[in-house]
Amino acid sequence: MGSRLGVDAGGVFTDVLLVDERTGVSHRAKTASTRAAGLPVLFTRVRYQPGGADGGLFRRKIPALRVFEEGGPLGDFAEGAAPRPR
Repeated sequence: MGSRLGVDAGGVFTDVLLVDERTGVSHRAKTASTRAAGLPVLFTRVRYQPGGADGGLFRRKIPALRVFEEGGPLGDFAEGAAPRPR
């Protein structure tokens, strides 16, 4: 296991997320400053049920999508990079 790096370079701001797969510790950049500027931060989440039965043919055709299963390494928002409670 190593680390996973996610970068969203769309729009005006660039968000970076680094997750250590061994420890689960995550580091993020830019989300806090975007919120501090009063700009909206939008999140989307892809999450399948364990086994991927709810993913249909697309999920079955691409086994690598299992990382998005609930309980998997990418099945939820990284710590600190999640929607604020309402």
